[in-house]
Amino acid sequence: MTLRRALRLVSWLALVATLWPAIAYFRGTLDLDAVKRWMLIATVVWFASAWAAAPPTHQ
Repeated sequence: MTLRRALRLVSWLALVATLWPAIAYFRGTLDLDAVKRWMLIATVVWFASAWAAAPPTHQ
């Protein structure tokens, strides 16, 4: 597995991880502070991995 492919997988998993806390909150299994923390972490991981997995731009 290439690095770009691994980063793409991490990016998709982090994107799913941004939805999981909201679902857990509405089900009553996660409190609001934990939701905010998980969403912040997942968002940072998603942006970093999506940026690193993007194909290089040639100008």
